[in-house]
Amino acid sequence: MAIEMKEINKSFGKEAQRRCQVLKQINLRIEDGEITAIMGRSGAGKSTLLHIIGCLDRPDSGSYLLDSEDVSTFSNAKLAACRNTRFGFVMQDFALIEDETVRQNIMLPTYFSKQKRASGCEELAKKLGIAQLLDKKVSLLSGGEKQRTAIARALINDPKYIIADEPTGALDSENARTIMQILLDLKQDKKTIIIVTHDIQVANLCDRTLYIKDGMIQQTDNEQPA
Repeated sequence: MAIEMKEINKSFGKEAQRRCQVLKQINLRIEDGEITAIMGRSGAGKSTLLHIIGCLDRPDSGSYLLDSEDVSTFSNAKLAACRNTRFGFVMQDFALIEDETVRQNIMLPTYFSKQKRASGCEELAKKLGIAQLLDKKVSLLSGGEKQRTAIARALINDPKYIIADEPTGALDSENARTIMQILLDLKQDKKTIIIVTHDIQVANLCDRTLYIKDGMIQQTDNEQPA
């Protein structure tokens, strides 16, 4: 399996009596090549769980095995390398550098990687339909073009895992459908994809949906989409 979490807990706050427990006893398994949606109300703990899965944060307690490796044993340097090589991140607000070009944004993860994939930029841009935009500043792009750029950036280091936090939330319905189809097509490349969403239509396209309430997984929908 790709990801296994047991009894994961996470709290925030400095003083013990004022600490807020965001994740409570999370148990989770995600298999290689699976597309998993995570749903729940605002404040339920979705983004915190996504950050721990993506090695952006550490749990307070519990076990997290990533490709059978115990993440708790990773040094900060190894955790950073893991984020750069194994994960690609797609955010709702795109998280792009507006004053830089599409090409510069796509290439950003390679600056921190031992694997230089300059040739992959043109290939990804062509695949995602933004080849003609490579030398255009991000500030001049539409929302759909920005999200395609963000996806290309997430893929440039050929990661195994794609972490998408509300990837369609800032898009109109047509662009949202296009972006979801791009993400679904990545399954053909054997990517494991985890999507946080409020959109039931997005969740219905995934292999499985996890429902979180008050920091706990309340329900798991294991049905395959029709």
